[in-house]
Amino acid sequence: MSSPTSSLRHEDFTVAWICALPVEMAAAEALLDERLPDLPAQPHDNNTYTFGVCHGHRVVIASLPSGVYGTNPAAVIATEVRIRFPSLRFGLMVGVGGGVRDAGVRLGDVVTPGSTSAKAESGLGVSLKSPCGKPLYGGYFSVSAIIRRYAKWGNASVEQPCGIHYGLIASGNMVVKDGKLRDKIAKKYGILCFEMEAAGLMDNFPCLVIRGICDYADTHKKKDWQGYASLTAAAYAKELLAVIPTHSVLETPTAALSLDWQIGNDSSRREPLSSGWVSKSRFAFDDDFLARITRYDHERVHQRLSRKRLLGTTQWFLDHPEFQAWFSNRAYPWLWCSGKIGSGKSIIAATAIEEARRKSLQPHAPIIFFYCDVQYDSDLSQLLSSLIRQLTEFIIKRAQPFSENGQKMLQRYFGSEREVPDIDDLEDIFAILSSDVSNATYVIDGLDALEQADARRLLTCFRSLCRTGGDKAIGPRLLIFSREYFVGGTSVATYLPKVPQISTTYNVLQDIQVYIRESIADRMVLQPLTEDNRLIRDMENILLQESSGMFLWVYLQIEVIWYTCATEQEIRVALATLPKGLEETYQRCLKRINVTIFVLSEHLFGFASVHDRFIVKNCRRQ
Repeated sequence: MSSPTSSLRHEDFTVAWICALPVEMAAAEALLDERLPDLPAQPHDNNTYTFGVCHGHRVVIASLPSGVYGTNPAAVIATEVRIRFPSLRFGLMVGVGGGVRDAGVRLGDVVTPGSTSAKAESGLGVSLKSPCGKPLYGGYFSVSAIIRRYAKWGNASVEQPCGIHYGLIASGNMVVKDGKLRDKIAKKYGILCFEMEAAGLMDNFPCLVIRGICDYADTHKKKDWQGYASLTAAAYAKELLAVIPTHSVLETPTAALSLDWQIGNDSSRREPLSSGWVSKSRFAFDDDFLARITRYDHERVHQRLSRKRLLGTTQWFLDHPEFQAWFSNRAYPWLWCSGKIGSGKSIIAATAIEEARRKSLQPHAPIIFFYCDVQYDSDLSQLLSSLIRQLTEFIIKRAQPFSENGQKMLQRYFGSEREVPDIDDLEDIFAILSSDVSNATYVIDGLDALEQADARRLLTCFRSLCRTGGDKAIGPRLLIFSREYFVGGTSVATYLPKVPQISTTYNVLQDIQVYIRESIADRMVLQPLTEDNRLIRDMENILLQESSGMFLWVYLQIEVIWYTCATEQEIRVALATLPKGLEETYQRCLKRINVTIFVLSEHLFGFASVHDRFIVKNCRRQ
């Protein structure tokens, strides 16, 4: 749910819950799943906040000053909350309102904006549009269980379901307590509810308005229903947060950035920033901006690899003391996982990325990654471009200001009228953006797929970025996956002195055992080779013993057995004469002449290219 509260900051809260009345704030506080300690007050901030967790979302509850109502005070507090809590994604304006009886709205019901909007009477205010237009629970909201726990809030019967209405809410600076005026406006515009704060909020904060009906906006106004109506509105807000995934909220733009998109480049609407930093609203991104950096879809590659992970595998890496020291304890800035070709390093990398996303000790620290692949001629230019794009996306979503140099470089090389960057330009841009986002975690898989000079250049770059302070890593962190040695005999340790190393050689055997068992079981369903269970067990054991820690070798042997063996005797012969290593496997394939094996060999050449691009070229010439 929440991370340790001792390290909470204003940047850790993503949802604002704004109230106008003390009774509304009390209802909101009562429905928090967890109350968090107060944060230190910021300079010139006289507002009172309550901090908590609701269905996994970190929520800050703010209230208008006592006795103050209307759109203008709401606008002021919306602006202040947005500035004080820069990571807020959206707000909920939760409280009471006056309902329109002729529209079927009853005391204690909840009204929230629907999918249409219209202009209301001049002087009264404007109607509001909901960012989510579909009714929950078929138009009725089951809050009975919540209300029963807080029966003291009103005299209403909790046996009746709370009605939920979706439509227009009129908001303005005047109190509506005239039945004739209410009906006139409601009939003309289809109004369901009247209130006094939402219009001021909407211009300064992306938010959803939720109103519990405490009266009928007529001369019979009383406060008897305020407690109950506050609670029904708060219950709706709580249940709404229950169906919004926390990761979806983190992936949406911040409230500040949402407003920048609405107001375009009008810098007069933004707060002044210190020199050296550039406001988002003065840095115009068109739709093709990110695509001009690179069209490489790093997330798609990651998801494809993540789906290949078999249940129960790669856990050894997450539990490894060196990984825990690097990830959880920040004992050092970089970590290296080495292994033979085909030993499952890419799947381990995907697992590490998912683990870092789930358990990041810094909620707003990005996980930046790249999978190098010789088959697609990955090079340093593609790698740096992808890292630059991911950092840029992160800065945009966080509504974090770009440094002046960062903005100039991005506009120069990726703007609408751009220069084509060379590798030096890309390295400079990456260095600037990585300084702007100094807490990023980088995961680079398949570093040995790069040319030796490119790999050396990248490691040298990271050596200057990642550093230690005392016994802790400070700044960015780096996790590398590669073979033990590059072409030419050098290794990661050559360029990153004293880098901690985890080898897959002996650690992956249990994972390979799972892989062999699952692969053979799948093959037997599609194409049964034998009904001899003992032979199947022998196959599993022999493949494991001869695998030398390489998933790819195992995969190729299973392919060959299923393509070439028609009898149990042929299976036994194949198991007794398994090739040693990948190169011998490829050479055997080259010697086979018939069409079926030729097709298989072509399939294997794709994997051979992962082993060595030069071998592939030579083999194809043969």
